[in-house]
Amino acid sequence: MATVDEAGIPRLQSWEVQRGRFLIFIGGDQVGAEDFESTKTSARSAVEMSVGGRASRARIELALSPQMEVESYRLEASGTCLNVTFEDDIAKFEAAGMSRQTKVCCPRVVLENNVYIHYQILLGMYDHSDKGIQSFTAVVPTADASVPLTIELLGPCLLYTSPSPRDRTRTRMPSSA
Repeated sequence: MATVDEAGIPRLQSWEVQRGRFLIFIGGDQVGAEDFESTKTSARSAVEMSVGGRASRARIELALSPQMEVESYRLEASGTCLNVTFEDDIAKFEAAGMSRQTKVCCPRVVLENNVYIHYQILLGMYDHSDKGIQSFTAVVPTADASVPLTIELLGPCLLYTSPSPRDRTRTRMPSSA
C-alpha cells in the first residue's frame, strides 16, 4: 500500500513493493488487464488486451534508480523486443534491425500506452511540497518520441497528464472499483 499524506494523497515510496491489477475499459467494456509489480529497483507489467477481435500481449520491465528515474526499459510484444538503456542524458534504443541514440531530459520518465505502472512512477516523482503543475519530458519508446508533459495532482489518486501518450478514448479503472 502506498504511503498517504495528511491530505489523503497516496505517495509511492521507492522502497515499497506494490502489486495489483488494473482493468482496461473502452466505452464501458472491459478490453484488457494489466498485472503490475513495483519495487525499489524495478517495475514490471504484463498487459493483455483484445480490441476489435485483435488480441495483444505485452511484457514491460523497468529498472529504476533510487530517485525512481528509469535506467532501462524492455518491451516484449508480438514476437518483438525493444530495449532502451539510459546513460545520463542519452537513451539507446535497440530492436531487431534497429539501433539508435537520442538525447533525453532528466529526470528520465517513460510513458507507454496502457501501462499503469509508468503513471504510478510518475506520480512518485511528483514533488508534493511544491504542489501545482509540474513539467517533465517523457520518452514514449513505441512512438519513438520524447514528449513534454505537465502533471497536476487534482485530488487523492487522480493524476492529470497533458498531453497524454494514451488514446484519449480509453479509460482505466482499478479492478477493485
